[in-house]
Amino acid sequence: MIKIQGLITTFFITLCTSATLWAQEPSLNLELYKQQLVHYYDSGDYNKDLLQIEKQAENYLNQRVKENIRNPNPKKLAIVCDIDETVLSNIPLLKANNLLFPLDTIHNNPPNVNDPAIPAMLDFYHNAVKQQVSVFFVTGRKDNLRDTTEKNLKIAGFTEWKALFCKPSNYHLNTVANFKTAARKDIEKQGYDIVLNIGDQQSDLIGGHSDKTFKLPNPYYYIP
Repeated sequence: MIKIQGLITTFFITLCTSATLWAQEPSLNLELYKQQLVHYYDSGDYNKDLLQIEKQAENYLNQRVKENIRNPNPKKLAIVCDIDETVLSNIPLLKANNLLFPLDTIHNNPPNVNDPAIPAMLDFYHNAVKQQVSVFFVTGRKDNLRDTTEKNLKIAGFTEWKALFCKPSNYHLNTVANFKTAARKDIEKQGYDIVLNIGDQQSDLIGGHSDKTFKLPNPYYYIP
């Protein structure tokens, strides 16, 4: 009898302890995490981190342009840029939706043609154009959004480019990396040396066919 009472007492203590643990705040609450992400943007830290990467990319590009000028047989230099969270910002849309919306919202539905330019990347773009480096945009947006995307780019200040590669409407692979790698291969076949490839997702950058890659910060969503 004493043994049974002891087991009951042990069970009761364990249950109370577990209840206490259940009542504690999780180590990382979703709402708190979203607040941190909004603060990262509103505080200016996101732009600071982005600007740091942009400056590295710009310095590298300037170096390559100088080397190319000295080259007896200069190459056709090019850069490849992603669009969303690389040259255009969807953060205002994300904030308006409490950082919650399907990822397909950007890539499958008509975007707001007033999506703002990311200032640091607009400067980077103008620097490339000024030095006669060809600009190619390679985006995961589907081809049915081409006209709207082109309009948004021009409104935001990206007024000229060699080509805009949009994902085919019948593309069904689980990653955009294959499409983006194929686009860079196509650019190389046109005789260009892709000096650098810049984007906010690893899927923008993997697969080769660029001399150097630069990854911009984006803790807001992930695209495989």
